[in-house]
Amino acid sequence: METQKVLIIGATGAAGKLLVERTLAEGYVVTALVRSPEKLGLSHDRLQVLQGDALDIAAVEQAVVGQDAVFVLLSQPSLDTPSTVSSDATQLIVSAMERKGVRRLVCVTALGTGDSRQHAGFLYNRLIMPLVLKHVMVDKERQEAAIQGSTLLDWTIVRPPRLTDEPARGDYQLLTGGKSKVSKMARADLAAAMLDQLADGRYLHKAVVVGY
Repeated sequence: METQKVLIIGATGAAGKLLVERTLAEGYVVTALVRSPEKLGLSHDRLQVLQGDALDIAAVEQAVVGQDAVFVLLSQPSLDTPSTVSSDATQLIVSAMERKGVRRLVCVTALGTGDSRQHAGFLYNRLIMPLVLKHVMVDKERQEAAIQGSTLLDWTIVRPPRLTDEPARGDYQLLTGGKSKVSKMARADLAAAMLDQLADGRYLHKAVVVGY
């Protein structure tokens, strides 16, 4: 079986770097599109690091060509001011994938988007989202809409709660309904949950909450 090729956008973030490490450990050929290659700090014979911006359509199209799947982990530049970075970049990524015939997309957004509020606690819903994450949630909603509007991609949206640097536990769960609450998750387990989606077709065209 031919080795799968994956593109990771957002690889220099804490969770993104863990995803790069995990995909390499499991034998994938990995391309990382990053603005600052020195921030990644990783080298491997199956890792290609492309310098470019996720808001540059030419860079995104170059990175997408020939990939079997694309992982997106974009963060907001600031909690204090409105931003469209995640949604604008994701729209470019979706468009590039459609044009280049790459179908599989796994994208991280956030707990609280769409119908996932039911899986968050009172404090998160009533204080953290409206006061701390107000601008983030607006753009994450737009980001999800950009993905869900595609009729060509096989996408999965992953909505994590607060992320920590704790060691991986491995006992995370994926939720698409019900009222189970999640409050935090190790970034290492988020990386595992994202990579698991390449072999698990149950969550195609779905947005899932991930947590313990």
